[in-house]
Amino acid sequence: MESFKALLADEPISDFDRDRFVGEFRAKIRKAQEGRLRPIENVKGPMREETRLELFEIRWRFEHGADGDLRVRAYHNEPKRLQLVEGSTIVGLHLHKKNVDDDADVDALQDAEIATASDRYFLGRTIDWGLQ
Repeated sequence: MESFKALLADEPISDFDRDRFVGEFRAKIRKAQEGRLRPIENVKGPMREETRLELFEIRWRFEHGADGDLRVRAYHNEPKRLQLVEGSTIVGLHLHKKNVDDDADVDALQDAEIATASDRYFLGRTIDWGLQ
């Protein structure tokens, strides 16, 4: 949650919208924990840009003010070796604001964010991301 709040720190949004965004973020994370996210609308993956692992993207779009549009992406993996009888373990790898200001660079910028998530996956894999 602190990572998300840090993303909002420099956004020109009202306290009301900030609280609303935190609530919406928390609600979608809760749905992910319960396995209730719907493909395409809420979660995308595995990401085709990353072929070494199954990387999934959870999406948020927060509209505010007259024309404010904040898009946030969280990348995660569900490591098979950490699966439980009750369901999957979700390992959050990277959270970022999606930059859609420059159409030409949107894909390149997003690919860089996916690379960051992948790097974190491989760094954490050797110690099971501190979960064991």
